[in-house]
Order: sequence, then C-alpha cells, then structure tokens
Amino acid sequence: MLCRYMEANQIDVMLLTGTQSKSRQQNMTIHPFGYTVVQSGIKGGGSAGVAIILNRRSTQAWEATKTGPIRLERQGRWLGLHLAFPGDKK
Repeated sequence: MLCRYMEANQIDVMLLTGTQSKSRQQNMTIHPFGYTVVQSGIKGGGSAGVAIILNRRSTQAWEATKTGPIRLERQGRWLGLHLAFPGDKK
C-alpha cells in the first residue's frame, strides 16, 4: 500500500498520474493513516487523472493555507496545492 511505503521512506507528499480520477472529485481520507487524497481528472474518469497523497503533516500544512486545490483541467491534467509548514515565512 502506498501509505505504508510513504511512512517507511519518510515521504510527505506523493504524486500519481494515470489514475481513474474524475473531474472535481471529492477529497478523501485514507484510514487509519489519516492521509488525504486530492484528485482531478477528465469528465467521466478514464485513466487520464492525477492525484496527490498528503501525509498528516502535509495535510495540516495544506489546511493551514485555507485554500482549495488548483485545477487546470482545460489545459491538461494540472493539480496543485499550497502548503504552509510551521515556521514558513509568508
């Protein structure tokens, strides 16, 4: 499982391509890890989606920005997040 791999290798954020994600798909939490999955893709799904998996620390850094995902679906499969870790300068 990706979450176990992320924990074992101290990975905070993982980017995925070729997912079955659909346009404007809801974020989800992977239990019991508490990881967040943010997805984006074409209408109707398919294998042209992208996703970002955030561990708890990175999820908190994203929540601290109070911003939503950045999606540019018309120009390709673009997905981004603003993260603000404690101690970061604004």
